[in-house]
Amino acid sequence: MNSIYLKIKKEDVLPIAKHLMNEELKQKGYKIEPDIHIPLIPEFDYTGNINIPEISKNQKFKVTGFRFYPDIEDPMIIMLDFSEDMVIQLWRDEMITQIGKKNINETLRPPSVILLKAGEYGDEYEFRLDSEIRDNLISEFDRFKFPGHIRGEKIVVE
Repeated sequence: MNSIYLKIKKEDVLPIAKHLMNEELKQKGYKIEPDIHIPLIPEFDYTGNINIPEISKNQKFKVTGFRFYPDIEDPMIIMLDFSEDMVIQLWRDEMITQIGKKNINETLRPPSVILLKAGEYGDEYEFRLDSEIRDNLISEFDRFKFPGHIRGEKIVVE
């Protein structure tokens, strides 16, 4: 099985994750995600050739805002959202056409970079965040000044 992702410049994203991280979140089990990337195509089975788009040096991608999984009430995973970046959407659409949707084994999610994560997939049914911690986090989101764009490094097929 393969997957395709866009590697992002760590120096553009890590300061955001470090800014959001605090002692309360650390105690709740949050960790800064070390692998900074945007999944373009999740796991898929395909043996044919795929034309991978070319990325220019320091190409910039539009940041839409924050995304949360499963929701903002108990945000187990906090991400930067890139769903409004038309270049990423175009690349993704072109690769899906080449691979074929039936060959993609996972759900296509909106393009995003994981900043902070607490727990693993499946834990969302048990995970709860104290209302005071959540309210502090939400107020931090509201005050946060987003960079307009984040730089990409390369597209990787694994």
